[in-house]
Amino acid sequence: FLELNAKDIAEEDQNTNFKAGRYGDYKVEFVYDEIVHRFAYDAKTLYSGVGSGTLTISDTIQNDLQNSSSTTDLATTVKDYFTGASSTDLELFRKTGKMNVDVITLDPFNMRGEFSKEKREGTRPIFGSFGFYNTIEIPEPIDYDTTQLRFSTEYTVKPFYLSASYYLSIFENNIDTLTWDNPYRVTDSTDSRAYAQSYENGQNDGLIDLYPDNQAQNLSFTGSLTDLPLKSRFSTTASWGWMTQDDSLVPYTTNTAIVSGAANSPPFDASDPANLPQSNVDASIKTSLYNLLLTSKPLNFMDVKARYRYYDYNNETGQIVFPGYVRFDAVWEDIEEMNEPISYTKNTAGIDFGFDVVKATTLTLGYTYDEMNRSENREVSESVDDIYKVTVDNKSIKWLDLKTSYEMSEREGNYDYTAATLVVAPQLSWLRKYDEANRDRDRVQFLASVYPVEPLTITGSVIFGKDKFKDSAFGLLE
Repeated sequence: FLELNAKDIAEEDQNTNFKAGRYGDYKVEFVYDEIVHRFAYDAKTLYSGVGSGTLTISDTIQNDLQNSSSTTDLATTVKDYFTGASSTDLELFRKTGKMNVDVITLDPFNMRGEFSKEKREGTRPIFGSFGFYNTIEIPEPIDYDTTQLRFSTEYTVKPFYLSASYYLSIFENNIDTLTWDNPYRVTDSTDSRAYAQSYENGQNDGLIDLYPDNQAQNLSFTGSLTDLPLKSRFSTTASWGWMTQDDSLVPYTTNTAIVSGAANSPPFDASDPANLPQSNVDASIKTSLYNLLLTSKPLNFMDVKARYRYYDYNNETGQIVFPGYVRFDAVWEDIEEMNEPISYTKNTAGIDFGFDVVKATTLTLGYTYDEMNRSENREVSESVDDIYKVTVDNKSIKWLDLKTSYEMSEREGNYDYTAATLVVAPQLSWLRKYDEANRDRDRVQFLASVYPVEPLTITGSVIFGKDKFKDSAFGLLE
């Protein structure tokens, strides 16, 4: 067979799909897709270099604004320059190519390979700041390449099912940083009052580190066994992931006035990346997932489902200690800063009992034990969720399914506000961060699915819920 479909040919949202193959043997598919997202037409800007990693304003404009005698004079000068400013369209283009290959001629083995590459180009508005009062909107340059590869294979011969898959994602940002001129300053400066000043003191350009190049990989195995006693089925999954990025660290500031002997006594030239504690971030995360599921029907009117899940999130990124930082790119602060790599594991076990209570109506009683263990840098090292759930499912009408459920859970853990020792600022002793705090939860859900005609399903649901953080004196209470 051979099939070609094309839509909106040569337009900026075109799509082309080509398929070819032999029934029962193989299939090859090629897809090309474009889409455009427009944020604004004819946006006015004083910057040159839109779409690149460097945005500049003429020194004449910067001098005039820096030397303005009052805020009224400044506003008038800005308005005059914008009258004759250039304009640009803020828009983002996505172009994606895909190739998929399926091989089924080796039955009971099936194999599939997927390859895709996406290009994103354009600009979008983001926020830039030189302090509390000096904020501007700037065009962020977009120039990304994302490459994805997936390979999977399956083996199916009753009562066995086995599968394996490998996934790779590579993200490349072709513009590493964005530098933009400060419209209000043509020279760098600093003094100890810089925190309270708007644009009188500070740097003549800003710097943002854009999204870093990174890689993600995942290897997964799944298996299941059917035809077990008591109409049982057992399935398991094991998965391992690796995520890395090694982006260069940007300097403390671009302000060349923050050097030894300047205000607040900087220990070195803060604009020189050589004075960073290390040059690259060297970030690495590893994940592990193990999943077990057993379903059974020991009695004609009862079914049982038992499950266990283990997930480990291991952040192997090293800790980087900075001897200080530059506040608002304007003045050195001799306050130590550092990153806080956080790792955790989750153990989840549960069991559900389903009973056919009356014709076409099932009552399910379930319990889930959810344990969270955090290795460091959080206030609760271990917390446990006890979750109880009751569900009633009715299918007495052929074209309608109705489901009602009630869930009650209680999360408990010992909160130690002194445990996160890397936090520089002291914490309030009675504050409880909501994702760690002890919590009681109640939820009721109503769900209806309607099947008006054979290929169509319409589903609607509503959930009423309440969380109460019973041991929190302030912060999020409910």
